Amino acid sequence: MDSVPYYFCLDVMKLLQRDCSQFDETVDVLTGRWKAAARRCADNMHTMFVSMFFQDDKWQYTIFDCRENDYGSTFEDVLALDRRFVRCTSIKFVNSSFGHQSYDTTCSKILNEMIPFFVQQSGPYSSLHFTTGLPVEHARMFLKPLRRWMDLGLSSMYLKMSYYGQQSEDFVAEWVVKDLVEGCLHLYTSWPQTQAVEDLVLKYLRRKNYIDFYIYGSTSEIEGPLNLNAKLLEATLDTWSKLDNDSFFTVGGPWSKDVEDLLSIPLPPNVTRAEPTMDGEKVSTIEWTKEDGATLQCKIEWNNIEFQRSAITIDK
Repeated sequence: MDSVPYYFCLDVMKLLQRDCSQFDETVDVLTGRWKAAARRCADNMHTMFVSMFFQDDKWQYTIFDCRENDYGSTFEDVLALDRRFVRCTSIKFVNSSFGHQSYDTTCSKILNEMIPFFVQQSGPYSSLHFTTGLPVEHARMFLKPLRRWMDLGLSSMYLKMSYYGQQSEDFVAEWVVKDLVEGCLHLYTSWPQTQAVEDLVLKYLRRKNYIDFYIYGSTSEIEGPLNLNAKLLEATLDTWSKLDNDSFFTVGGPWSKDVEDLLSIPLPPNVTRAEPTMDGEKVSTIEWTKEDGATLQCKIEWNNIEFQRSAITIDK
C-alpha cells in the first residue's frame, strides 16, 4: 500500500463522508501514506451546512461548521479556507434562523455566489432541502435559477422538497431524468396525488443502483396528500424484482392503510410472497422473495409502510 502516491491517498480520503473526529479514528487504523492522508484531513477538514431564509424583511443565512461546532462562520470566513478541505453536506432553504447566529445577505448573492460555491463543495451524499413551512413565494424565487446548476453538481445531491406548485414539479422533473447512480428523493405529503406527480415518482423508481424514496408527513395546507397508492406499490415491487443484489433499495411513506392493496400487488416473474406476519389482529410485515433468495420486506407501522431489500448470502 505504501507504493500508492500520497496525493492519490489524499484525494480518496477527501471523498469519504467523514468529519474531523471520524478522520481521527481512521488515522488509528491506517499506516504509511494512507495514515498521513487521513491525518491531513483530520487536521484540516471543515464539514458544514448552510441555511438560507427570509426574516425581519431581509435575506439571511446561517452556516454551521462541524469542526468548530458552532454557527459563527460567515460566508467570507468560509471563502478564506482551503477549498480542498471544505465540504458542504446540506444546502437548506428554511423559514427562520431557529435562534442561531445569522448574517444578512441578498437574494442576488445567494444565487450568484453562495449557491455556486456550496454546490461545488458538496459531496455524493450532500442534500438540497426545501423545507416544509417555507413561504411559496420565497421557494419559487430559487427553484428556476437553481436548475442551471443541475449538470454542475446539483443532480448528484439528495433532494428533499415540499410542494410549491408547478415550479416544484419542473425542478424535480429535470433532476429525476438524470441517470443518477446515487441520490435519494424525499417528498412531503404536501405534494398532490396527481398523474403528473405519480409519473415523476415512477421515473425515479426506474431500475438503477441506488433507490431511496420517502414521503414525509407535512402540516402544509397546500393540496395533497401524496401517498403510496396501488400504482406506486406495484412499481416498487416490480423495480425491486429487477435490481442487482448489490443495489440499495428503500421506499416508504403514508399509504391507504388497506392491507389488500399490498396483498393484491401482482407478483413479478420468479417472485413469491410469504404469508403476512401478524401482530395481534393486525398485519405487521409482508415479505417477497426472488429465486436467488433476495427478499423485500414491507413493515407496516401505523399510517406508514417501509420497504427494504435484504442482502443475500453468497456461497463461496
